[in-house]
Amino acid sequence: MRSIKERRADLLGTLDDVVDAVMLPRGFARRKGAITYSRRLARATQKIDFTPSYSPRFAPGAEVFLYPMYRLNMPEVQEVAFNLVGRDERMMTPDITLNLPITFAAKPHFDAKGWYAYGPDDYPARGREIGEFIEKYLFDLLDDTSEPADLIEAHKVSDVRLRKDDRWHIKVAAAYLVGGDPEGALTVLEKRFRKPDTPKRFHVLFENFPKLAEG
Repeated sequence: MRSIKERRADLLGTLDDVVDAVMLPRGFARRKGAITYSRRLARATQKIDFTPSYSPRFAPGAEVFLYPMYRLNMPEVQEVAFNLVGRDERMMTPDITLNLPITFAAKPHFDAKGWYAYGPDDYPARGREIGEFIEKYLFDLLDDTSEPADLIEAHKVSDVRLRKDDRWHIKVAAAYLVGGDPEGALTVLEKRFRKPDTPKRFHVLFENFPKLAEG
């Protein structure tokens, strides 16, 4: 098996030669030697992280498993969401609005599983496949999650490309507050968290809500 240094060099070469041609025209940037692309928008920062898994146990013989992640930070939303949970980092990561595999962008069309490279010749081919996937599916998701109002719309239509966990609902409520709609925010919180079996840690949402709703 080749060294991690050699495998990382092949990955970087693929980003240089193949994936940059897809990402850079859409406003993304990548520092020399880095494996993360970043795009700064008016109200959000979007990142695509290509950190690989080397010699994955679940794929004997594979040099790397590529499962790029989409990370979104909407500072306005995150600040309000963080305040809703009482600035408790156990309940909310301060600077991450979304954190999900780029493969989620293909739902409901198909469930993509990621990409494997078994030797030096595989890297350019995987890069082309990922680039095609990004163009066909991911850019639509990025465009649909670029400002706070997009989170509200995704919630209303139950966008299958996004995780709908507790943190998601808190962030949607925060997006409503950012947009000046405290009634919409409270509706989201009450529907998700006003239940007999809701863990007590979520009571803080309703303790902090009135002050945040005042603006």
